[in-house]
Amino acid sequence: MKLHIDNIPQKILDLPMVYQNKKIEFFYDESHSLLISWAKKFSNDEEYKENMLKCLEIIQKFSIQKIIFESSNFKGTSLENQKWIMDFMVPAWASAGIIKIGSVLPTEIFGKFSINNMIQGASSLGLIEIKPFMDFDECYDWVI
Repeated sequence: MKLHIDNIPQKILDLPMVYQNKKIEFFYDESHSLLISWAKKFSNDEEYKENMLKCLEIIQKFSIQKIIFESSNFKGTSLENQKWIMDFMVPAWASAGIIKIGSVLPTEIFGKFSINNMIQGASSLGLIEIKPFMDFDECYDWVI
């Protein structure tokens, strides 16, 4: 499998990129009603919130039902942002039509803790089916 400089598989790079900044890229797979979020670099709390709000905007624009958060490079976010994801973003994603989210866990411990904490909190809401993965291909197969 040929990989992009950020280890993005070619099958994802072949999809339309609907948003990009220095920290994140969003790819849209229309055939699977899927948004793929690829974290490239550390985002501070403000940038993280901006990226998640952009994610919501794209979901609403394209009526997307599934998300993959490829978070291998995610370094973590504050407890305040984790709570914001659970209290605001998950209900907003659910009301926008999201039914399934797969998350590829970070390699670093704090990032892994942050993502697992958000997944547990979001799952307890019962609004969206959410599952963590160690491998992108497994995550992709589950989500689609």
